[in-house]
Amino acid sequence: MAQPFSSVSARVLPFALGAALFVSACSSSSEDGSGGGDGTPAAVVQNLTVDPNGRTVTVDVTGARGTITSASVEASGGQMAVSVVRTGSSIAVGFDQRVTPDHQVRLLGVPGVNSGWRDVTTSDSRVPQLTVLSATQDTSDDELGGDTIQVAFYSGPRVVESQVTDLDSWKITVGGLIMNLTGSVIDFDPATQVAELTLGPLANLHQDFTVRVEAESVAAVAVNPAAVGGIATGDTTPPALEGSSPVTQNLVVSASGDEYGRVVEFTFNEPISPVFGAQPYNFSVVDHPAAVGMTSITRAAVVPGSDSTVRVHFSRPVVPGLDQIEIDGVVDAHGNAFPAQSVPIAAGSTVANSFQSVDFITEEGLENDAVVAVLAQALDPDTAALSDRWTLDVGGVGPVDLSTQEISYDLLTKTIRIDLDFDVVNGTTADLASVGGMDIDGEGFTVAAAQVSAAGDSSAPQLQGITQNREVDIDGRTVDVRFTEDLDVMTATNVGNYTFSPAIVVQGAMLVDGSLVRLELADVAIPGDVVLTISQAVSDPAGNDLGSVVGPGTLTSTDQTPPSPIVAAARAIEGQNNDTVTVLFNDQLIQSEAEDVNHWTLESPVGNAVDLSQATITYDAGIRVATILLGGPNGFPLLNTDDFQVSVTTMRDLGGNTVQATPINGSIIAEGQRPALEAAYAVPAGIGEFVTIRFSEPMRNLEDLYDASSNPAGVRYGQVDSVTSVETFPVAATSLDGGLGVLIEYASPIDPSGTLNVVGLTDLAGNLLFPVLGLPIATQQNAPPAQSSAPALTADSGVDNDSLLVQFSTPMSGWRLLEPSQYTLRETGSGTVIDLSQARFTRIGLDAVQVELRGPTLPEFDASLTYDLELNVDPNDPLRTEHGVAIGAPDLAASVSVSGDVTQGPTQVGSLALIDPTDANSAIVVFSETVDMLSALDAAGYTFNGSTALSISEYSARAVRATFNVPVTLGGTLEIQNTAAVDSAGNPAGGLISLAVTQDTTAPSIAGVSASVAPGFGGDQVVLTFDEELDPAQATDRFRYTLMAGGQTLRIASALYSSNDFSVTLACEDLEDGATIEASVNGVGDLSGNVPVGALSDSAMATGDSDAPQIATAYVNLAANASGRVIDVLFSESIDTSFVDDSYRWSTNAFSSVLGVEVLAPDHVQVLVDVPLLSSDELILAPGLEDPAGNQAPELSVDPIE
Repeated sequence: MAQPFSSVSARVLPFALGAALFVSACSSSSEDGSGGGDGTPAAVVQNLTVDPNGRTVTVDVTGARGTITSASVEASGGQMAVSVVRTGSSIAVGFDQRVTPDHQVRLLGVPGVNSGWRDVTTSDSRVPQLTVLSATQDTSDDELGGDTIQVAFYSGPRVVESQVTDLDSWKITVGGLIMNLTGSVIDFDPATQVAELTLGPLANLHQDFTVRVEAESVAAVAVNPAAVGGIATGDTTPPALEGSSPVTQNLVVSASGDEYGRVVEFTFNEPISPVFGAQPYNFSVVDHPAAVGMTSITRAAVVPGSDSTVRVHFSRPVVPGLDQIEIDGVVDAHGNAFPAQSVPIAAGSTVANSFQSVDFITEEGLENDAVVAVLAQALDPDTAALSDRWTLDVGGVGPVDLSTQEISYDLLTKTIRIDLDFDVVNGTTADLASVGGMDIDGEGFTVAAAQVSAAGDSSAPQLQGITQNREVDIDGRTVDVRFTEDLDVMTATNVGNYTFSPAIVVQGAMLVDGSLVRLELADVAIPGDVVLTISQAVSDPAGNDLGSVVGPGTLTSTDQTPPSPIVAAARAIEGQNNDTVTVLFNDQLIQSEAEDVNHWTLESPVGNAVDLSQATITYDAGIRVATILLGGPNGFPLLNTDDFQVSVTTMRDLGGNTVQATPINGSIIAEGQRPALEAAYAVPAGIGEFVTIRFSEPMRNLEDLYDASSNPAGVRYGQVDSVTSVETFPVAATSLDGGLGVLIEYASPIDPSGTLNVVGLTDLAGNLLFPVLGLPIATQQNAPPAQSSAPALTADSGVDNDSLLVQFSTPMSGWRLLEPSQYTLRETGSGTVIDLSQARFTRIGLDAVQVELRGPTLPEFDASLTYDLELNVDPNDPLRTEHGVAIGAPDLAASVSVSGDVTQGPTQVGSLALIDPTDANSAIVVFSETVDMLSALDAAGYTFNGSTALSISEYSARAVRATFNVPVTLGGTLEIQNTAAVDSAGNPAGGLISLAVTQDTTAPSIAGVSASVAPGFGGDQVVLTFDEELDPAQATDRFRYTLMAGGQTLRIASALYSSNDFSVTLACEDLEDGATIEASVNGVGDLSGNVPVGALSDSAMATGDSDAPQIATAYVNLAANASGRVIDVLFSESIDTSFVDDSYRWSTNAFSSVLGVEVLAPDHVQVLVDVPLLSSDELILAPGLEDPAGNQAPELSVDPIE
């Protein structure tokens, strides 16, 4: 190999430098360049003409003086010069090894010759080529191997012999695979450049093959690497099976067989290719029809020492007489294919089969007894477990239907097992026989085994435990009884074998997993409260009973976690003795313990114990909620400003775990309806010392009278004399009607012309009654509630818009006035009661109530009927006049007629019959108004061109789909009887409605938009009116609408469609009065499926609330702060509470500062000042307060009432 340039330079440089100095000093040089000469040393040529083996080079030695010996010549590859022959100016150097262009040569110590390394070139750099001269397939014996290939190298120098004779240099490819040349021999003649390869047993030639060699010439030029094709001759005869039984099952393990019949040997008449002919994919099993699963080939190989025999291993037995082998793709050593065919299998040897052992085994557990037999020889696994190959006779049972039993066969242990689905007792006999079985060697097996007796399980079952299972039954009525082993079904599931004390009926017993009996009880079994006794009769399947009565045994539970309250809520409800505290638990409790008031403690506010002796506690096990009703004569009303704490003790869950006594705290959720003073009148009428005041709801602390010195925070009932303006206060007060009124006694007769001031009252929930000043004192009215006239029943055209107006003969108290239970409305004659529980009740003035029949459960008034309206008598909360007189007897207005839409039913004008685009046999009928759908769905009332309708289906409140047995065509006549054309008020059409069928191809458009602002929070809405009936499903999809105001998208809560006027009402977030509302709708079509292309849009100005908020009143709340530093402020409407909640926006015109603000309601705040205000001092709110409609108030001020 050539030496690196750096190494060569290091060795040459000293000599060259010395020579240069010498020449410089002498100013002359020898004429032939002795001393090394200048320039690049002359080349060296590998002379293949002189020496075809490449070991001789010719070197130019012009100028050399003296004798050149082999010692003077050095080669870079370590080759040794063995001869030097000089001819003139060149020498021929012979080496002991090849010197090629991969090497360099130099001359050392030769005067006149440069001693530097010289590159070697060659006289012949051609690329050697390879050709195949011949290839012969050996058929001289029955062994693999012996094929020969003769190749020659040409067109170039000789190749290196050592490389050519190296087997690793050769690649012979047959059928796309490189052959294994182990055992091959190469004979190479360097002179002729011919090599002959005699191939080993793993490299057998097919007709076509390729050969290539990785070698190089003596000049270090690689042989052409391309593969060279060749054609082998000598064998074209396909192989054939040889002998009378060429395919044989080998059961002899010592002869490489398998006792389970999984080895088969194939004998051919010539050697088989171990590469292509003895592969698993060349063989497959043709299983018999009863075969189970698929038999695969795990291994195939030529048998060592017998190249004509192939041994194949299968995954499962291959049975002579049953199975066949498909041979496909087997080739002999020279690629001649064996004809594909199925061949039978012969038995190589046979063994007489017999029963080695039979056992009848009883085991602990249910349905797991078994008959187990071990055989001397393996059976065909495909047929071994077939029920018709065995008979079994069990004592006491008789012949067993084995098709219903589980039969399994284990090939490797030669074991047949019959698992029985019934249990036997020990000693039961069994007779087992094989009928028509098949051994793996192909012989039949029909043998009866000796009779055997059942044995195995002799131990008695024991009780392990009794557990209330709340994992499968949260209600605690399931008890699991666990035994040490499986039980007999009959005795284990006999409910009479289980007795609870105290008695609980066992409704059912079932075996869950053999040893576990699950009892279903009629009542909960509380661990610790009940015990269980079990009868001795309970036994295992082998007949072993318990040995004695077991018990009484105590119960445990799967539930070991103590229950605890999770959350509690307290509600202060309008009225008396109805406030509640509800507590949610994390588990079901024992109801009697949860409803025991002695297990409860309530504090409100926290630290103040509430007397629960009159409370009622109910527990709902379904939702695990206990409710405390603070009722009774001493019912404690909860206050909206208080908190509460509830604690429980002693009670247990259904698993017997005692509750964790964890207190639960919370705030009280109170009703926010502010009370009102309804009336004040002298008692008796005329001059006296008594005045009665009536309220809109029960009030708190009515008898807590004001006293300037001893009780300044008490209630002030000030009577102001009309002449002197002197205010006097009562000496006594008595609560009336549960707090709905108060009877006040003054020390002297009152001035009937005077007025009353009422300050300091709240309702039971703590909602403030703001001061009432200058209230006139009326004359007492004793007339009870009654209807002054027949109620007005109005049926408006359309649906969900009928109404009822009740007119009273006297002003009424608002207490329970709007309760549906106070009124009964029924049809005259039939007595059918109309459920008003979903109707909308509204007070109109002081003496009337409007009832609007709006909702899916409410009917429409029928103009053809009359109705009765009765005022009911509720003994607990009766209707009262504003003077407190309760209704004493029902008041009936009978046979009241309906007004409004009472004459005109649907008309032909305004009604339509349209082609139904979804059904050729249907029409969409749109009436001129909403209809009574019960009448409209009568198919007999519709005909098309004389054909009566098959069915009618509701489309909307004024449209139906009529389906006929003929196509509905454009221009046809659709007729509707007036019995089917009845409006929602019960008015029939004036006669037959005859409509020409038309087609609607025009999409709906917006006819108008309005936006209304309701005072306060909520109630704002945008109404879009369209020019035709809409698809109700699309029209009520709120996501198809968009509302914009000032560039902001408004939230839409709902979309309500009315067929009355084709309008959609969008309930939306609060609108600003005066704002422009841009409305758009996308994807809402009509009944014919016409949908506008793109969005429809229109706009409207929001109107309805243009008044800015004001301060209605304010007063110093001495009950909240005795020093007068708390001021309650009432606004004229709901306001932006975030504005008033900022104390920096409040001030006074006095020497007093605002320290804080608490929002109590959307229109009510409480202001805390550092110094009480004096008379005429004002509380001031900065400008900028807004109501929900965006109306902004200027600076507001008020002089609080002291």
